[in-house]
Amino acid sequence: MTIYSLAHIHFSIEGSGALVDSLRAHFFGVEAAATVRAAHIRFRFVDDLPPMGTYLWSAPVKVGESVYETTQGGLTFQVRAEKPGWDVAIQVGASEVEFGARAGHGAAAAGARSRDEVLAANFLYDIFDPLTQFIHLENNASYLRASTFERDGRAVALVGFADNAASNSLLEALGKDGWRFLSDELGLINRNAILHPSVSRRSAGAGAQLGVPTKLTDLFFVERANTAKFEQHSISIPNVARQTAVLLQRELNACVEDATALHCASFYPILPRPDDFYQTCFNIARQGFAAQGPIAIRMPLEAGADDLAKFLGKKLGA
Repeated sequence: MTIYSLAHIHFSIEGSGALVDSLRAHFFGVEAAATVRAAHIRFRFVDDLPPMGTYLWSAPVKVGESVYETTQGGLTFQVRAEKPGWDVAIQVGASEVEFGARAGHGAAAAGARSRDEVLAANFLYDIFDPLTQFIHLENNASYLRASTFERDGRAVALVGFADNAASNSLLEALGKDGWRFLSDELGLINRNAILHPSVSRRSAGAGAQLGVPTKLTDLFFVERANTAKFEQHSISIPNVARQTAVLLQRELNACVEDATALHCASFYPILPRPDDFYQTCFNIARQGFAAQGPIAIRMPLEAGADDLAKFLGKKLGA
C-alpha cells in the first residue's frame, strides 16, 4: 500500500481499476517516506459498502454511530472514525455520471473525457479535498483558495485567483521565469506560514515542476473588477484572512452541508460544526499571514492569466 503526504498528514488510495490507477498517477511526487506506516485517512474503493447498522436520515446524509454516508458526483461513500484516523469506503455508482458543480470548472477536470476521468475529478473535489481539510485543521494547517508557487526561497500566494482553471495557465507563464508549482487552485499553509505543495487540483499531465515547502514571502488577494487596468491597494491581515476563510468555506461547501446535517442528528457528529470550521480556517490563515504586508489586486474583467503574469513579474522582479 502506497502512502502519500500533504504537509503533516498521510493518506492512501486503495483499490483496483482504471479510476484508482488514475488517482495514484495524479498524486505522483508526494509519496510519503518509507518510514511512514499508517495513514491519517484511507480512501478505499470497494464493490460494496459495509452495513451501517442503525442510522438516522438527516438530509443529505445517513448518520450512524461514528459513521455517515452520502453521495456526491456518482460516488457513494461512508466516512468512519477509526483509529488511527478516518476510513472512507467509496462505491462507484452504475448510472451515467457528470461533473460535480465544482469539479466541472476546475483544473483537475481539464481534458477529462472518459467516465473514470470524470469520477476522478469528482472524487478530488467532492470527497478528497473536503475530508482532508478537516484532517489538516487538526494538524494546524489549512487549504487556501489560491494559486501558490515558489522560487529560490521565495513563496507567493494569490488568494482568490483560481477561477475557471485560469491559474494553471498563470503557472505555466511564471514557470518560464523559474517559478515552481505549489498549487493550482487550492493552496496549503500552516500556522508557521509554510506553503506546502498541494497537488489534488493540478491539471492532468501538468508539466510544471513541483516546488518544495517554502515560507510565505509575498501575499496577494486577487479580485475581478470592472476597471480598465490593474490596480492595487493595501489590505489588512484580518481582512484577507476573513476572505480566505469565506472563499474556502464556499469552495468546500459539500462538507459544510454534511457537517450541518450531522449536527442535526442525535448521534455524536464526527465532523466539526460549520462555525468551528470557519473560525479555525480564519485563525490559521491569520497566523500564517502575520508577517506579511498583503496587497489587494483588482484585475480587469477582460484580463487573462498572461496579463496577470506580466503584472506580477513586475511586482516580483521576475
